[in-house]
Amino acid sequence: MIKNSMQEKTSTRKLLYFELLIASVIIAIVVAGVIELNPVDSFSETPDMAIKLVNDSIKLYDEIGTNAFTRLEIDPEFHGMELYVYVIRESDGIIVAHGEDKSLVGKSIETINGIDGQNVGTIIRDSATEDGKWIEYVAKDPVNKEFLPESVWIKTHDGYIFASGIFHPEK
Repeated sequence: MIKNSMQEKTSTRKLLYFELLIASVIIAIVVAGVIELNPVDSFSETPDMAIKLVNDSIKLYDEIGTNAFTRLEIDPEFHGMELYVYVIRESDGIIVAHGEDKSLVGKSIETINGIDGQNVGTIIRDSATEDGKWIEYVAKDPVNKEFLPESVWIKTHDGYIFASGIFHPEK
């Protein structure tokens, strides 16, 4: 009985040392930069993904009304990497939800200008349709923090403009 107990302790100790060795190797590799944990696959979003995100956002709005706006901002289903949704009230141009920058909620889209001086709000409000439409402007990529061309799918629904865009690294 004592021999079995000692064998179990030795076996457990060997397993623990092995696990520590593996953890140390992984840490050393990560620190050395050989692999990256949770790599961001920048620019992997597609036009179809942006369209789906807008349509899914509208569906959620149809199900739970304006309560959807908070969920659009916090639920990972509605934003990730460079892809996120934002919603603008058509009547006054106020941003009511923004999946990337919550500080924009409550602000008028008319006050947001692109780096090239274009009034982004005017472009969005003048271009939005019920069928949906692509527009382009330059915006700050939330992943790499660079100002890049962005193609944005915009669609009006029930007094709101739902939008989501994809960034282009070299356009």
